[in-house]
Amino acid sequence: MNELAKKKALASFVALVIGLGLPLYSGLWKPVGGLYSEHLPLRWQVESFLKGQFALSTSPRGLGWDLIWHNGKVQHVFGLAVPVWQLLFEAPVRLLGLGPFPDRICFIVALVLVTYWIVNTQRSGQFDLGLVYLGLLCTILFPPFIALCSSRFLVYEEMVAYGYIGGLALAFGIVRWINAVADQQINRVAVTGQLTKLDWGYIGVCAGSGLMPFIRPTFGAYGLVAFGLTTIIARLKRLNRWVILAGVIIYVGLTGLLLWLNYYRFGAPLEFGHSLNLNSMAAMRYASRFDHPYQDEPIGSAARELISALFFAKPFGIPALSGYEPNLFPGQSPTPRWREIYFTTFDVNEFLTTTVVWVGATAWFIVRRRRALTEPGVVLGLWSLLSGLMLFWFYLRFPFLSSRYLLDFGPAIAIGAWVFWTTAMRYVSTVNRLVPIPALVVIGALIFWWGSSAARIWTREGSNPLMLSELRERMAQEKRRSLDVELPLEYTNAIQRARIPFNLDGWSEDGTTLASVAAFVKDPECLVLDLTPAGDTPLPEETYEDVRAKIGLEFLKRQSITPIDKGWRIVFAGPTRSQYKNGYQVAFIALVKRAELTTGKSPFRLLRIAWRNDRVLWSGAEASSEAGASEVPTNGP
Repeated sequence: MNELAKKKALASFVALVIGLGLPLYSGLWKPVGGLYSEHLPLRWQVESFLKGQFALSTSPRGLGWDLIWHNGKVQHVFGLAVPVWQLLFEAPVRLLGLGPFPDRICFIVALVLVTYWIVNTQRSGQFDLGLVYLGLLCTILFPPFIALCSSRFLVYEEMVAYGYIGGLALAFGIVRWINAVADQQINRVAVTGQLTKLDWGYIGVCAGSGLMPFIRPTFGAYGLVAFGLTTIIARLKRLNRWVILAGVIIYVGLTGLLLWLNYYRFGAPLEFGHSLNLNSMAAMRYASRFDHPYQDEPIGSAARELISALFFAKPFGIPALSGYEPNLFPGQSPTPRWREIYFTTFDVNEFLTTTVVWVGATAWFIVRRRRALTEPGVVLGLWSLLSGLMLFWFYLRFPFLSSRYLLDFGPAIAIGAWVFWTTAMRYVSTVNRLVPIPALVVIGALIFWWGSSAARIWTREGSNPLMLSELRERMAQEKRRSLDVELPLEYTNAIQRARIPFNLDGWSEDGTTLASVAAFVKDPECLVLDLTPAGDTPLPEETYEDVRAKIGLEFLKRQSITPIDKGWRIVFAGPTRSQYKNGYQVAFIALVKRAELTTGKSPFRLLRIAWRNDRVLWSGAEASSEAGASEVPTNGP
C-alpha cells in the first residue's frame, strides 16, 4: 500500500470512529438498537415525500406541537433538506419492503462524510498530518457541538446539528477552492474547453451555499457570505465568466426555489412558518404573530445580553414554559423575552480565539487587499466574521433566545478557532526544526483549550432514542387522519375545541384569557369578540383598543366596537386574501399591550368568538346550543 492509500485509509478510519463514537458518547444511539428519534415531524415528512406530497396531513386533527395549519394542510416549520437526505436512505429500503430506516444512522453517515471531507481537505492543502487531526478538536469535536448532541436532541436540536456539520462542509469547501486558486492558473477553460477542478470547486461552493437555508433558514447567512466571497475572488482572479454565471444561476435558482416553497407552504416567500406554528405557549405566540417589547430594546443592552448569553451564561434548569423569568444569567436585560439556556454553548476560550481571528483577518485584508484573498485563513476569517455579524444582527432583538439558537453561531466560532490554532501551529513549525518547544507549547495550549471547554459540557436532559418496536407503536398512535372536522357556528366557551390540537389555546373554561388566543374558524366572513373584564373592576374603553386579530398572516381591520352587558363587542372585518376566506383557518387574537407581555393572564374575559356576518349581533347569552341554529337574520357589517 502506497503512502497516499495509507493516508486515505487512516482518514476513513478516523471518520468512522468519530461518526460512531460521538453519537454513542452523547447518547444519540444505543448499542442495543435505539436508532430512531423520539420526535417524529421529520419522519412524517419523509412519509409524505414517499406519497408524492409536501403536506403531513390534510386534517387539522393531524397537528402536533409547533406544526402549522395553512391552506388546508398541515406543514412543519423545519427545513426540507434533512427530510430529503433521510429520503435517500428510506426510499431504497421501502422498495425492498423494509423500513423504517433509522434516522440516527442518517445522521451518523452525514457525520462520517463531513469528517472525512475535513480531513482530506486539510491534507490536500499540505498540512502536517498531526495538524490535520488536531484540527478536528476545533471542528467536528467542538465542545459546544458535543453539548448539542448530548442534549434532548428533538427535531429542534437535530436541525441545528445538521446545519453545523453542513456549515463545516461549506467552510472546508471554500478552503479547498482557495488552495486551488493559489496553486493553479485561471484561464484554462478557453484553452482546453473543459471545466477544471477549480471551476467545479466554485460551482460546488455556490450549490452548497444555496442549500444552506434549506437545512435551517438562519444558516442561509453562511451560504450568502460564502457565495459573495467566492464570487468576488473568482472575478478578481478572472475565472471564466461562463463558470461564474453558472454558479450565480445555481445559487439564485436554489434561493428562488426556497422562496417559492415558502409561498406554497406558508403563504409568503419570506415566511418560514414561524408566524403560523401552533403550541400552548401564549406569550410566544403573541410575540411571533404581533409584536414584542424586546423589539425596542436599546442596541447597547441588547448586544450586552447576546454577548453574555453566547460566551458567559451558565445553563439554568428552569423548564421552557418559564422562560420569561428575570435574572437568569448575568447581563440579562429586564425587558421581557423568552430565554432558555439548557445546555452549555461557548465560553471565554472561544470568545478570545474568535476575536483574535476576526480582528487579524480584517487587518490582514486591509493591508494586503487582493493578495489576502488567496490565503485560506484570511478568507475563512472573513467568512466567519461576516456570517457571525449577520446572525448577531438577526438575534440582537429576536423575541426568543435559546441554547440551540446560539449554536447557529457554531460554524463561525468553530472555524474561527480552527483558523487561530492552525495558523499558530503552522507559524511555530517554521522554527520547530531547531527548537521543538514552541510547537509543543501550542499543541499543549490547544489541548488545554479544548479540554477546559469539554469539561464544562452540561445539559438539562438527554436524548431518548427509540427502538423499532417503540417507533412503530408511536407512529400508530400519532398517525395522521383525514377525517373531517365539525366546528360549531361560534364559540361560547373554551371547551368547544372540535378535537383539534391547540384550538382555543389561551382561553380558559372560566372565560379568562392569556396574552393570545388561537381559534380555528371556517369560511370566515368577519371576526367577532365579546369581551368583559377578567375582574370585578370595569375596564375603560381604551383598554379594548389593545385587542388585535389576524387570520394566518393577514391582520384584520377593526370595524366597530360597541357596548354589551359589562363589556364590549369588537368586530373585525374578514380577511381580504382569497386563501384565508375559505375552509378552516386559524385566527390569532392579541389581548395584552406589547409592553405588558407576560405568561400571566390578560385583563379580559372572553365570552364569545364568532366569524359569520349573520351572528355579529348575536350575543353569547342568546346563542342557541343547537348546532343547526343558523336562521338568524343577517345584521352584520
